[in-house]
Amino acid sequence: MGNQRPLLWFDRRGNVVGRTSAIAAPGLVNVSPDGAFATYPSGGLSGSDVWILDLKRDVPTKFTFDNTATTPVFSRDGRFVYYRFFGSKRFEIRRKPLQGGGLEETVFEGRSFEAPADETPDGKTLVVTNTRRSLDVWSLPLGGDRKLVPLVTTEFAERSPKLSPDGRWLAYGSDESGRWEVYVRRFPVSEEKWQVSARGGSNPDWRGDGKEIYYVALDGTLVAVPVSAGKSLSVGAPESLFQTRLRNPISPRQFAARSDGERFLLIYPTQDPSASPMQVLLNGLKPPEK
Repeated sequence: MGNQRPLLWFDRRGNVVGRTSAIAAPGLVNVSPDGAFATYPSGGLSGSDVWILDLKRDVPTKFTFDNTATTPVFSRDGRFVYYRFFGSKRFEIRRKPLQGGGLEETVFEGRSFEAPADETPDGKTLVVTNTRRSLDVWSLPLGGDRKLVPLVTTEFAERSPKLSPDGRWLAYGSDESGRWEVYVRRFPVSEEKWQVSARGGSNPDWRGDGKEIYYVALDGTLVAVPVSAGKSLSVGAPESLFQTRLRNPISPRQFAARSDGERFLLIYPTQDPSASPMQVLLNGLKPPEK
């Protein structure tokens, strides 16, 4: 299978409770707001396309067809899918109707590896990341001239931004402390921030009611943190849920929480990356060093 991995459902104890027929490449996975569909990339080292999985019928459908699309994100109303198109000299963020019946639209064109991350609840703004401006987080107004506006743009790296369901809070990963941690800021962003993770973490996602944040610890453990939002944000103690094989903090978020927080859809490596490499003996001898 090489770069391809199964898409599996896990419960909060780490039990596999559902095996889909989808085969995904390492990349961003998302579940639609109504829980009916999932988006994921599939492809090889030469490129990838976006696929849609009907979660009720377990039917995968190819969504893009030019081997140059990745990082799919649902619009908040579930009608559209945003994704990154990468050409030979440019990067675009495109939008296409989930159910067809309309042409794909380029909503932004740039040269800094821009990729969609989330949409605001009113559908007027897209949260965007890039990898040529120190891994920063930007907003993109979807009306007017569509110019990027800085959100979290520091000398450190920021990745995997995710808005709370009500759009008032922005969770993201940053290496500002010297290791990756998950933080939350108000949205639109102010100088205040709250650290959510403990002893390292990345790739946050929210429960559907906004009362829990999930992230992957540096050892691959999926962690849940209770949060309560009023005039300020109250953060509870992290709870380790189960061990995963997702250990790369700078990779896209390869899990998505169901809205009730009881199930998690993972692009799951078939081999544990921390496992020791196998050595093959030929006639009782180790192969020569390269």
